[in-house]
Amino acid sequence: MSTATPLSRFSRTQLAVLLEAAAIALSVLPFFQGIGLLWSLVMLALGLLVFVEEQRASGQPLPPWLHWVEQLPPEVWNPSLHLVFTLLTLAHAVQQFGIGLTPPLWLLAAWLAGSEQVRRRLAVFPAGDFSWASVRSGPRLGVLVALGVCLLAFQLPWVKHGGYYRGAIESRYVSEDPDLLGDVPYAGRWRNDYNPVAWYVPEFRYSGRTRQASIAALCALFLLAGSMLFGRRPPEKFPELPVALAAGLSIWWFVVMGNAVGCWLFLAGLVGLDVLAVRQYLAHKARPTG
Repeated sequence: MSTATPLSRFSRTQLAVLLEAAAIALSVLPFFQGIGLLWSLVMLALGLLVFVEEQRASGQPLPPWLHWVEQLPPEVWNPSLHLVFTLLTLAHAVQQFGIGLTPPLWLLAAWLAGSEQVRRRLAVFPAGDFSWASVRSGPRLGVLVALGVCLLAFQLPWVKHGGYYRGAIESRYVSEDPDLLGDVPYAGRWRNDYNPVAWYVPEFRYSGRTRQASIAALCALFLLAGSMLFGRRPPEKFPELPVALAAGLSIWWFVVMGNAVGCWLFLAGLVGLDVLAVRQYLAHKARPTG
């Protein structure tokens, strides 16, 4: 007897699209956090294209209401469509990390989309070119550790502002004789009271997720780590890719750097990735050609 479930006909990437659509739909309600209108539209559009492409690749027919998607220009069906969708899914999962109903949906979608991309990438590797044992030691382990440090840093404060007073004077109308107040006009007087507790703004902090262009930085971070973990050594088409990504992330850090612990922890992880990327590139340049 078959044990197939209705969800078994979908690939992991398609399940990720459905989970993201559910998270975005829930974010319409006022008590669920979301990714904003613009990013919601972008992720829904990308998800639709990826879903249709996965459906066509599996040979399954499209629902009638999706036939119009197939009529889109050929330029839309770019080979990097899945990669862009996966990177943005991973970035938004980090951005949405927290307590609630939608954060687990984003995390599960990120795991499904990311694991599918890794599986397909490893499927085209020559035999013996990659083993999971190599991730437990050497440069690949260093990449994992540095990536974990950077992701942890995104959740910690990057900018910290001390508390301050936004005014501490309260004016109120009081009566010289409480029995007359309210019955006799002008029976009292205005009194200014100093009340620092009522007007004190406590210390507040901003995490790395609130920094400018944090989504782009997270995409570059995941692409950098992925190219060093699951790519050829170095990438066969663009050997300078890890170094370029590391340099871009370093520039971004200098632009948005703050004064709290998360900022400096991210720098520690980023320096580790920079060193590993440069070492990999120099090893490639030192190899004899031909």
